Parts: sequence; structure tokens; C-alpha cells
Amino acid sequence: QVPGAVANAIAVVFQLFMIVNLAWPRPEIYGNGAWYLTWAGVLLTAVIVLVGGAYYLSAHRRPDEPDVLPEHQVSGGPSAL
Repeated sequence: QVPGAVANAIAVVFQLFMIVNLAWPRPEIYGNGAWYLTWAGVLLTAVIVLVGGAYYLSAHRRPDEPDVLPEHQVSGGPSAL
């Protein structure tokens, strides 16, 4: 069996390859039209990655924040369950 981390890494590499393969501008498909039509796949992928990265960095918990919000904590600890 393949460990989960190795399978995940292979899947990520394959998906990156497929994004490049599908978004690559080909004159046979897009013709010699406007540049934004030819590069729309690449531009959209870049925008999604940038917006997702910005959201991740802004919404990611800071080290000084608690893992569980105070109103979600069980009083008395694990033995109270």
C-alpha cells in the first residue's frame, strides 16, 4: 500500500500538471483572437490561487489564539464528558 502522504503528493503533482495542460493557450482552439481569451485559463487559475492564498493568510489562526473558543469549551475538562 502507498502511504497517504505519498498518494496525496502524487495527486497534487498530477492536478498541477492537468491545470497547466488544460489552461495552456493553443492557437488551434483559441485562434488568434484577443489576448484575454487566449490566456483566460491561465489568468483565472492565477487569480484563484492568489485570492485563495490571501484568504488563507488572513483567516488562518494566529499562534496566540486558542484552539477552541471559550464558549465551545467543556467546563471541567475531558472527565466531564
